[in-house]
Order: sequence, then structure tokens, then C-alpha cells
Amino acid sequence: MSSGRGSSGGRKHELASVSASVSRSRQSTYNTTTSSRSSGPYNRNFQQNLIDGGVFPNEYEYPDGSVPEMPVSWEEIKERLAARCPSLSPTRFTDQDFKNFKRADAHAAKEKQVISSVIPIIEACIKDARCVSGGIPFTNLEPLTNGTLSPGNPDIYYGARPEQLDRRVRDDLSGLIIPSTEENLPILPNFFLAVKGPDGSLAVAGRQATYDGALGARAMRSLEGY
Repeated sequence: MSSGRGSSGGRKHELASVSASVSRSRQSTYNTTTSSRSSGPYNRNFQQNLIDGGVFPNEYEYPDGSVPEMPVSWEEIKERLAARCPSLSPTRFTDQDFKNFKRADAHAAKEKQVISSVIPIIEACIKDARCVSGGIPFTNLEPLTNGTLSPGNPDIYYGARPEQLDRRVRDDLSGLIIPSTEENLPILPNFFLAVKGPDGSLAVAGRQATYDGALGARAMRSLEGY
């Protein structure tokens, strides 16, 4: 009887080991499949995923040749784009400043160098540094399309301080307006910058900007409709 119980216990242990092994195998396969399905801006399927989700690249045309409607505020947008930037006026941005800018740009061989030495010249003075961040994956935002796109991750983004919006609104719209679980970072991202070094891909930067801009537009629309 003792031997029989020992044999039964051994079989149970063996089955448990096999079951655990199969479970680990399935989990590994699931993780691999999930990872492989995640699409980022370097993936050629990324833009089609955006188009399928109603996010169109510049100069997009529908199959019948028609184009998406211009924004309702298009005239206001053009007016703002046409306005000169005060920080670039001749009295504030001298010839020497321009030479320094060209030198920084020529010496920036990598994306990080562009961000650290070139972009600050373009930005000039940031009135509130707490409204600017970047290099932070937008893991708190709900998926923009079918859930296979990797989180947005702009090199630089501009938004608002969390305390500028009522806490109840932040809680209700969290997955639409708060990009990170780090609650001290800017919320309502509404302006984005995708940076590339001299050898970077302009096409990739365009896809990144399109994606990040769509996330920002959704955030603003959700707040407007709240």
C-alpha cells in the first residue's frame, strides 16, 4: 500500500511538473506573440494602422480621390502660423546667435545632441519648465486604434500642469489626457516634437508626429466635450 501511494504521488508530481511546463510555454508564446504584434513608427505597418483608425498622414487622399476636410479653425491656424516669433526678431536674435545655431546644428551628429544643443536655441525661453517634458512613453493613454500600436513617445511635448485642471476631471478623463502614471508630469499634451539626427529617417519622424498629434487632438477634444 505504501508503494502504491508513493507511485500515485509520483505520478501527480510528474503531471504537475508537465502542467507547469506547458503553462510556462504558453505564457512565453503569448508574450512573444503580444510583443511581435506591437507596432511602432519604425514598422512599415504603423501608418496603415493609423489610416485604418482614421488618422491620416499629410496629403492623404481617399480611394475616390477626395481629401479629408480642413479643420474648422483653419483660418485661425494660418493666422497664427504667419505670426512672427518674437524671440527671432533681429533685436533679440543676432547674427552671432544665428552662427551659434548653425554651429550647434552642424556638430550634432546624433538625435540626443540635436535635442540637447539645437532645440533649446529654437525654443528660446520656456516660461514654465513644468509644462514641458519628453522621452516619456505615454503608457497611461488608452489605445488610439486597435491596441497594437506601441505607446506614443515624443522627444519633447508641451502641456499643462496637473494642478491647472480640477482633480475630478483628471480622474474622469485620465486615460485620454494624462499621458504618464507619473502624475507630476504635464497633462493634456497638445504640441509635440519628433527629432532626428542627420542620419535619421524623415518618414519615421513624420509617422511619429502624426501619431503623437492625434493623441494630443483626442485629449483636447475629450476635454472640450467633457
